[in-house]
Amino acid sequence: MPFGFNLSNILKKNNIARTDASKVMGISVNTLSNIINEKVEPSEDTRVKIINYVKTLGYTSKDLENSEAIIPNLRLKSLQKLSGIEKAIVRESLNDIIGLIKQSDNAYVSEWIDYFDRCDRFIDYEGNMECLYDRRERVKEELENTNETLAELTIRLHNEFRDNRLFLGCVSPVEISEWLDQLGIRVFKVSINSEKIAGFCTSFFGTTEIHYEANPLIVINSKVCNTAEKYLFEMAKQFFYMIKRPDDFHYESTNKIELEDSNLIKKAEKYAEEIMIPVESVNKYLEMKKGTFQRFSNISKKDKEFFLRHYDLSYPVNRIKRDFNVSYSLALKQLLKSNFEYSYFFDNYKEAEEFYFECLKRNDKELAEKITYRNGEPEPLSWDLIGIDASTSYLQREE
Repeated sequence: MPFGFNLSNILKKNNIARTDASKVMGISVNTLSNIINEKVEPSEDTRVKIINYVKTLGYTSKDLENSEAIIPNLRLKSLQKLSGIEKAIVRESLNDIIGLIKQSDNAYVSEWIDYFDRCDRFIDYEGNMECLYDRRERVKEELENTNETLAELTIRLHNEFRDNRLFLGCVSPVEISEWLDQLGIRVFKVSINSEKIAGFCTSFFGTTEIHYEANPLIVINSKVCNTAEKYLFEMAKQFFYMIKRPDDFHYESTNKIELEDSNLIKKAEKYAEEIMIPVESVNKYLEMKKGTFQRFSNISKKDKEFFLRHYDLSYPVNRIKRDFNVSYSLALKQLLKSNFEYSYFFDNYKEAEEFYFECLKRNDKELAEKITYRNGEPEPLSWDLIGIDASTSYLQREE
């Protein structure tokens, strides 16, 4: 499609008259009409004016120049309202990301393809052969015919798929990256040039032509999920959206991006918590680590000052954070809900969080100057990156 034809479509989609557009662009309406009707080629100066104008509408130069429009079957929602310029930036990012993913099928992920070629068929719990598609169909069917919640179904099938073999040291019911692998869902961590987009996914129940064998796809924005814990948590949320919002996969353009529903976000976060770090698992973990965490067995409430002065709350929080692969805030939240014998020392989460950071500062004086806050929440610190970053993808390796 030529430049003028694409420009005409953009104006029509946004119900903008040529006279109004030409005034904002700073060119004559005759010049604009001649460009649209392909009577003249725009000069470089005019081209720049047109490109700057369509960016305010949420488009990019590629939308004017592309000869073929590729509109994938995506579920894409924003955390905050996007301006026209921000939409154009997001759209440009999406074009690049989709291009990289398409290229990766041939160039970057031969190891991934080899893995699924080898593991394309499995023995199910009844001794029958099943493939990745069969597993996804089973999730769909069982979800329609069970009273279980999605979290309960996830935990049960996750354990069945790995033949009910629990690995030594595994404290979380579901290792989310393994669960997605079990269903053939590919995950990419890339940079989307907006912190208002946490990620997006393709349909779990339908098909997509973006990548290899039409397996479902999750893309996580590294600008938002900048630690391994945030990355894994967002993976769980995107899977929840895949399952619970099958009718949301109608992406047409960045102008159609809607705000993510706050109640749906809470439900997705609850699902992620239930499969990654349920309170019951924290209780089992505390029992297993009883000798390590419970240093003062007979302390009373009147000894609170002594406790606050000497007890290192950062130690159990960081251990739980590391072993469950969750953020410090979620580890602390679930710890306070658990049977942790010192929870009663704190009247609320904020008090416990402040003491947690006091412990960190006391243990590392340099850390005291590094802690910064944004919107009332601590910024990620270097210790958030401790451990294996499961987010490394084949795309990143090539970069």
